[in-house]
Amino acid sequence: MNVDVWIKEMSVLITPLFWMHEQSGMMKEIIMNFLQDKELTEDQMKVLRWYLIQWTEKFNHPPNYKEKINSSNQKEISDYIGVLLDYGIDPF
Repeated sequence: MNVDVWIKEMSVLITPLFWMHEQSGMMKEIIMNFLQDKELTEDQMKVLRWYLIQWTEKFNHPPNYKEKINSSNQKEISDYIGVLLDYGIDPF
């Protein structure tokens, strides 16, 4: 499935999508690879960024979180998870 189409379809959800509840299996593969420090493709990074933003925006979030997530590489996002956890946001 085209990643951009998938993101558009998932973006209509009212509540945030938790990765373990996504039905196609795409999120599980991406999150597991991310948690195991495996290098993600650009499409996988696009999905990971979308996931983190849609999850974070439903909570009391850090300022400029969208810009930070969208401009970060995989290592920077991994480090940024600590900031989210400081705000009580656990995306995984």
